[in-house]
Amino acid sequence: ETPVVQMKSAILSGLRYEDPKQAGVNELLSRVWTAGTSKQSEAEIASILESTAASISAFGGRNSVGLSMTALQPFAAETFDLFGQFYKDPDFAVDAVEREKMMMLESLKNREDNAAQKCILNMTRELFGTHPYGRDPLGSREAVAALKRDTVKSYYNNICNPEKLVISLVGPVNRHEWAERIQSA
Repeated sequence: ETPVVQMKSAILSGLRYEDPKQAGVNELLSRVWTAGTSKQSEAEIASILESTAASISAFGGRNSVGLSMTALQPFAAETFDLFGQFYKDPDFAVDAVEREKMMMLESLKNREDNAAQKCILNMTRELFGTHPYGRDPLGSREAVAALKRDTVKSYYNNICNPEKLVISLVGPVNRHEWAERIQSA
């Protein structure tokens, strides 16, 4: 009964597209992608989304990276405009990159004390060997520590290709109107 519009977009990327020397860059991208655009700060974006009860978040994995959007139908077009800005003009702010790198490094450190996670990582290494899937999606401490804003930006520019982008949309929308809106963006 609540008119909610949801969109998910994904780009073919992930571990297979990472340079092993930059292991973890896909994960870092997913953590900082929505931390601002060149026109709006992370705080301004949070305020906009909060005022309309909408959300935009990023995700990353072994095969992809992308954005998800949820908005009430009356605010869907406005939220999509912001969604599009993350594709056209992400900022990858230095402070956000450094903050998320520290979080990733802490997660990598905490794994040392988690037998289940170590077991899973060892199993994937055994299953996939030298294939990129055998690597940890979080990267290694050395690689993550060396990642910079420019590394994330360069990686994004290399993978963000409309030919590798898939978008799905559900909710009470005019299909043709939204197809034009997405194509235009």
